[in-house]
Amino acid sequence: MSGGRLLAIVALLAGCAGVPPPPPVNLELPAAGTRWVWHSVDSHGTSIAATWTVLEDGVWEGRPVHRVTDTRDVRLHDTTTGNWVATLRDGQARLVASPHEGIFSWPLRVGKSWVARVTLEDRERGFTWSPVVTFWHVERWEQVVVKAGTFWAFKLEGTPGINNVTYTTLWYAPEIRLVIKQVRERTDETGRPLRVVSELVEYHPTP
Repeated sequence: MSGGRLLAIVALLAGCAGVPPPPPVNLELPAAGTRWVWHSVDSHGTSIAATWTVLEDGVWEGRPVHRVTDTRDVRLHDTTTGNWVATLRDGQARLVASPHEGIFSWPLRVGKSWVARVTLEDRERGFTWSPVVTFWHVERWEQVVVKAGTFWAFKLEGTPGINNVTYTTLWYAPEIRLVIKQVRERTDETGRPLRVVSELVEYHPTP
């Protein structure tokens, strides 16, 4: 075997080797001006793309919030946890999670588990669900390829509990402080299985 072929094989094996998980990762939020494109497609063929931009932090109902917008809605996230708390349209809350959605529990580390208990309100239609329970677990640290690039990410698994029927798998990449891929599975209103796959297709950090 030639030296060149041997070096190529060694390089390939090194690239495939697993990388040890990082130390526990604490919350860092994307800076104002960061922009990304998020694309979702479901098992019924519906496809949606949205461009999100980070706004300056603000205050909502007396609490500091991290704000992102797709120009139609503004999503608010608790600044201490990064978890979603509300979606606004024209300044009015449409959907609200109390105390917050609970997807993330910091610091993140492989093997960590927690329970998210939340009250969800649909203020437009006057509906409330409480408690909505999800069991979360950090499954592993792995390399993930999406249209926006290749990233090392924590894989999180969400298993439904009370008032919840959705199984969620997501990948969070600390390098860019974003979820880069998500898979949600449940049964729709007609009783058919519904699978929604979303991923990051473009990422533009603050100029």
